[in-house]
Amino acid sequence: VAAYLQGRDVFVQDCHVGIEQPLPVRVITETASNSLAARNLFMPLRTSEGMGAFVPEFTVIWCPLFRGALEVDGTSSFAALHLGARMGLLCGTSDARDLEDLVAAAMTYLLPMDGILPLPCRVDAGRHVFMGKGGQALAKGSAFHAWSDNGISAIFSGSCIESEADAPDHFGCVTCPSGASGSGWQCVPSEGEGGNGHPSHLFLLVNDESGALPLIARLTPAQAAYYFLCAHALRLASKGPLKDAFGSLLAPVRHPGVYADMLLLKLKRHGTRCWLVNTGLRQAEVHATLEELRRAVDAAADGTLYAAPWARNPVFGFEVPAWVPDCREALVRQGPEGAQRELASRLAASASRLAGGCSPEVLAAGPETQVR
Repeated sequence: VAAYLQGRDVFVQDCHVGIEQPLPVRVITETASNSLAARNLFMPLRTSEGMGAFVPEFTVIWCPLFRGALEVDGTSSFAALHLGARMGLLCGTSDARDLEDLVAAAMTYLLPMDGILPLPCRVDAGRHVFMGKGGQALAKGSAFHAWSDNGISAIFSGSCIESEADAPDHFGCVTCPSGASGSGWQCVPSEGEGGNGHPSHLFLLVNDESGALPLIARLTPAQAAYYFLCAHALRLASKGPLKDAFGSLLAPVRHPGVYADMLLLKLKRHGTRCWLVNTGLRQAEVHATLEELRRAVDAAADGTLYAAPWARNPVFGFEVPAWVPDCREALVRQGPEGAQRELASRLAASASRLAGGCSPEVLAAGPETQVR
């Protein structure tokens, strides 16, 4: 890559990542459009900051036009992360989501050193945290946050919206394209740079196609940490093994149990209420609309849902309301017991692979078929 860049013009962006403890990041790229995407995704230097005084603590070299040799490298595009050298390499891709993922992976390693929990989530103005696929339709702003002793704050100053269908209300906030031909995502500014305080509600979004889970369920903090560990970001297909959710989302360099234990501690300390929301199919292929998902979330957040009768699910252990305002009954009902037990077994198998790095309290919060 160094030989490839010899004699070429490059564009340099000096930025910060994070708010409470900003990490100075330098992005070097060969195209102006990708340099602009980096500037929108991260926090550019203030005008009062001298360019000569900037000392990067992490550097990304981004060469979208450089292609690997398939016969030698086995791929034409690749990303590399060297935490010791505080450097990342991104080649063969113009998609700024790859830049976002590369820097986020570095932050998942660096932030816990200071007792800060990295969270792949979106946060709305009411301090409601949305984790998992579909969060961008429920809250605008950065897709990656940090939860410290002072509250939760955005890591990035921009975020990615893949298509208008994913977040129709927010697509109009686009300020500029990524510059990536055909990549299909856009840069959207975050709502603010300051911290949001500690979360009042945590919503784990699961796309369950097995028909086992209800529209919404109330979780204990330990159960929230368990589903964060095993399933929160996943599309739970009706067949096949599950992947570790946090690991599949950000490929962290630490054991996923580290993040689950940190999450449990913060949920308990700050009294955050926890919920599981099913964005997938229900019996007879009934699918929740975006409006119904928002009604369920709003009813949980404003307390309306507490007026409903609640029942404890004997398989998963969470609590399920008898009704949700203005939502179809078929969505609220729990799935057949057979489907529930099959999904519970798959979750238990996923958790058992992580047992060596998780606290007993998190593992014990799983379904009754949990391997202990």
